[in-house]
Amino acid sequence: MAHVITLGGRKGGTGKSTLSLQLARACMTQQATAAILDLDPQGTVCTWGKARDRKGGPRVYSSEPCELAGMIRLLAEEGVQWILVDIPSGADGPALEDRVAELSDLVLVPARPATIDLNVVVPTVRRLRGVSRSYILFNQVRTGTTELAAMRALWGDPSLFCPHHIEDRAAFRRAYQLHRTVFELPGQRTAQQEITQLARWIQAHW
Repeated sequence: MAHVITLGGRKGGTGKSTLSLQLARACMTQQATAAILDLDPQGTVCTWGKARDRKGGPRVYSSEPCELAGMIRLLAEEGVQWILVDIPSGADGPALEDRVAELSDLVLVPARPATIDLNVVVPTVRRLRGVSRSYILFNQVRTGTTELAAMRALWGDPSLFCPHHIEDRAAFRRAYQLHRTVFELPGQRTAQQEITQLARWIQAHW
């Protein structure tokens, strides 16, 4: 059975594309199949996929929003178990997010632990919860920060937030530059564990 996970949110620079690549590879380490649908006209994920010189990574496809439902159906018929959808920042406003959320089992909206990000993503997640299970995921978190609990409490509803977070690690940037994931780089156990824990939390929602 296919499960659709969308990396959403109109706030740019929060690492949606990198997260989709890492999560897809994490599910493959657990003997599942994965594909990514790249809705971004810039084709960040597709560019990464085309530049790889090795097999074994997630399948990557470019998709127009109007094609998304059909692409999900085809991949599900082929037996793909995880379908990740990467939404471009700022594209078509709430209308696109809502359409994609309707097709999703889970929506994660990455954000940095900063008020300027949360001012944008908290209303987004509250709106999307009327359509699909949706959470804010703290990403690019400074190592050793003590701000996360305070940030969650500030908005009066800790349930808006995924209980896991991803730290700002050079390993993620290096893996992307090499057209890899952290699961394909030696010595990246901590980064691998962060992504694996997030993937297992997602699986618990099925």
